[in-house]
Amino acid sequence: MASQIITVNDLIDDVRSMLDEDNRISVTDKDDILPALNRAQNYAANILARHYESPMLKHIDVPTVSGQKDYQIPEDAFEQRIEKIEVRRSSLFYPMTRIDYRDISLYENDQSNTIPYYYCVIGDKYRIIPASNAIYPLRVWYLEDPPQLVTSQGRVNIVNSANNYLIVDAIGSDLTT
Repeated sequence: MASQIITVNDLIDDVRSMLDEDNRISVTDKDDILPALNRAQNYAANILARHYESPMLKHIDVPTVSGQKDYQIPEDAFEQRIEKIEVRRSSLFYPMTRIDYRDISLYENDQSNTIPYYYCVIGDKYRIIPASNAIYPLRVWYLEDPPQLVTSQGRVNIVNSANNYLIVDAIGSDLTT
């Protein structure tokens, strides 16, 4: 059975059909239906993240700065979730233990030559404890936000890389150079 590609425009048409509303002024695609589809996608992503996070899993390598404790959670992290942080020592990665912010004082120290062993999430940042001396980079595992749904701006039919052009079936109004 061949799979059929479903575009955002197809989803909008399906919603409009279910609404039985042909009046495009009272219910608009851009202001009403598309935000509802994006909310539904976020709801589905939340269920997926709770039960099977692998499709959304991503990691980045973060160089540490000597003495710096707080680092920004990646902007594309789904619901600002951090799944795991590892610290690289020699050529191997070792998992750091996540702790509650209430326990930070139990693990902090002022040694200058330290390896971070713990982390906690505070708002849109994570804190490594104790602060690294910049020799030990981190690998941060998180769930990636699903991309926002947008209406199609034309389907690419031909790509001619030799002459540097492409042909699309229709150009949308939001398409820019």
